[in-house]
Amino acid sequence: MSEALMAPLFVPEPEWSPRSWATSHHRYVRGQIDHGMKEVGYDSEPAAAVANLTALDRGLGAYDDRYGFRDPVDTPTGRVGDFVLALEQGVVAAALAQRLRPGLLQRPFRTGGFRSRVKPLLAKERFSI
Repeated sequence: MSEALMAPLFVPEPEWSPRSWATSHHRYVRGQIDHGMKEVGYDSEPAAAVANLTALDRGLGAYDDRYGFRDPVDTPTGRVGDFVLALEQGVVAAALAQRLRPGLLQRPFRTGGFRSRVKPLLAKERFSI
């Protein structure tokens, strides 16, 4: 899921690809929230998300003081893996930056060579969803 959520933190997909990635991304996220979070009782509001992370740390010992949250975490069994996935933690940091300073991480991608090469490609995409 983190890979799907990461791209719009850097590339303004809704603006650059309104008939493709903007639509599919929105539906993907909605599906994850409806079927991946609500079914297991997770709340997607920021305060509730922080409470969930705190519970993972205190209840399951899922937080490693050196590296961050361990992965995977199987909440029904209480089993916590021995790995730390930097990608997911990077997505969390990027999401926090977007929440606190909207557009901060998109600015470098909205200018120069990246924009001139990628925006026209995304504009051509059409998804029949």
